[in-house]
Amino acid sequence: MYLRHSYDEVAEIVGGEVAATLNRSAYYGISWYGKKRHTHHREVRIKDGKKTYPRIKKSVDVPREEWISVPVPDPGIPREWVLAARDAIKDNEKISNCGRRFWELTGGVFRCAACGSAMATNFITPRKTGYYRCGRRYRVGEYACSQGKNIRAEETEAAVWDFVSGILKDPERLRRGIDEMLDRERALTSRSPGDDEESWLKKLSELVAQEERLLDLYLEGKLEIGRYESRVSQIKQSRRTIEDELERIRNHAAHIERLEHDRNALVSHYSRIAADHLDELEPQERNRVYKMLGLTVLAHRDGSLEAKWALGVDPCRDNELLPPGSYRTPGR
Repeated sequence: MYLRHSYDEVAEIVGGEVAATLNRSAYYGISWYGKKRHTHHREVRIKDGKKTYPRIKKSVDVPREEWISVPVPDPGIPREWVLAARDAIKDNEKISNCGRRFWELTGGVFRCAACGSAMATNFITPRKTGYYRCGRRYRVGEYACSQGKNIRAEETEAAVWDFVSGILKDPERLRRGIDEMLDRERALTSRSPGDDEESWLKKLSELVAQEERLLDLYLEGKLEIGRYESRVSQIKQSRRTIEDELERIRNHAAHIERLEHDRNALVSHYSRIAADHLDELEPQERNRVYKMLGLTVLAHRDGSLEAKWALGVDPCRDNELLPPGSYRTPGR
């Protein structure tokens, strides 16, 4: 609903009858109805020796092609903002509250290297000890993933923060790594001449003009309906291709904009924090830093950890040459 669509985009989604009621010069959001199918039934249960018949609701996902699209008024939010927000949260997962502690590596930060799923949490109350474990293996069973190791939470969180705080305590190193990453991202945009937003918009405009000319020929009786429909179908296919390319370019531009924003926020904020205060950050604040860095920590079966962050980093640490953007702790 927040992503604004032009009339032509909405017309392809909602169909002709609904599109005929819309303003051609306006923008719309899309709300989807019928994403789940709900059924109700009575179930026999025994409580305090008595039978009860509660009404049970069951919901199942409906295939996307069966959803019903409903145009809604223009949300008024710039399209690039929405795309940037979606890109920023696409890997987010719910923060765990297991054991009434804040697990700073949850929310999609800590993942199983064997299957890629987010690590689940387990808190042993008598010992007051927390562990991370493969979420897929925990939910589905041993056959789902070969990663069977439980990883001590406190030791792992300390190791990850030691790595990240080392970067944050050196603002120039942080800025240099981010700038190198931004240069690589910008190079991807300018690699192919004619592969920019302006060129694709020009191609889209040409297709719109072609479609209008075809319609004029058809209305004047100079073009048979079969040839008209065939040619319009080809144009619509080409338009979809161009619109996909435009969305890719805009997503990439939003990604770079987010990286630039994160760079400025990280460098300006954390460079003002004294080194001794940086290590006093609460787990919630550390988790926020990890998200800004685009940090992903992979747990390997041998007990080692591998940390990758989207903004890049100087590969040298403790005189050891490491792959750019990654760091592996010694196995325990």
